[in-house]
Amino acid sequence: MKRSIWLPSYAGSRASSLPAAISMIAALMLICSAATAQGLELSLPNDHPEKNSGGKAATFSTHGSVELTGEFFQAQGSNGRSCASCHIPGDAWAINPGTLQDIFDETGGTDPVFNILDANNPDMDVSTPEARLAAFSMMLSRGVFRRGGAPRADAEWELVAADDPHGFASVSRLVHWRRPSISRSAARR
Repeated sequence: MKRSIWLPSYAGSRASSLPAAISMIAALMLICSAATAQGLELSLPNDHPEKNSGGKAATFSTHGSVELTGEFFQAQGSNGRSCASCHIPGDAWAINPGTLQDIFDETGGTDPVFNILDANNPDMDVSTPEARLAAFSMMLSRGVFRRGGAPRADAEWELVAADDPHGFASVSRLVHWRRPSISRSAARR
């Protein structure tokens, strides 16, 4: 089975000279040729079947394929995660709790998908696989990610009480769970 490669982002860097630009291009060519030599795909052809818990899924693009080198596939920030770390073709570019559980089982919860910022509570212990399993239980069971922050100063409402089973939300810190839009139900294995 061929695996895809997500190339690193160079969007934020600027070459200050011609030699630096040539070095960057040479590095990208080396990455691409190494990826090709290892059988890694740089694009996903139309209607290529990807296995999932419901059978198979395929993607169609008016360009004939999906290039796997764009910003969606590049690490966003320093945590090693890209959009494609969670949104994968086999799950119709959505997030599936069963797939997240498979990734957890394969890596012990150390894959970049499992960032402490998305844990039930960012202060939870994640030192062992068992602790990580507890810390990411909402993501693994429901495919949701914790978001939130202080209520806006101009809000037309007031938060007067908070009851958070994960011990993170308070009247000064609103927490909500985000589930990305999906195009098929997120079936569990």
